[in-house]
Amino acid sequence: MPQQWDLLENKQGAISTLREKLDRLLPQVVGAELIAISAKTGEGLDRLVPAVIAADTAWNRPRPTAALNRFLESALMRHAPPRSADGGCVSAT
Repeated sequence: MPQQWDLLENKQGAISTLREKLDRLLPQVVGAELIAISAKTGEGLDRLVPAVIAADTAWNRPRPTAALNRFLESALMRHAPPRSADGGCVSAT
């Protein structure tokens, strides 16, 4: 949710850049609606609550175990857990 939207000159370029960064850095939110708002003018506020409700509904929808396993495997491939000097997994405890 970009803020101070009214201060930007190239709004379309800024929203495109932000969308690309979000999709790349936060793959779990790919496809989530991006709502630009302006506290000064109130622009975008009318779309905010419906977008939050839609995101909550999508996030809390049951997922098949196989799909969850594929997502987790993909995440582990991109961000492998740290390894100890002997090659084992590092424990948090």
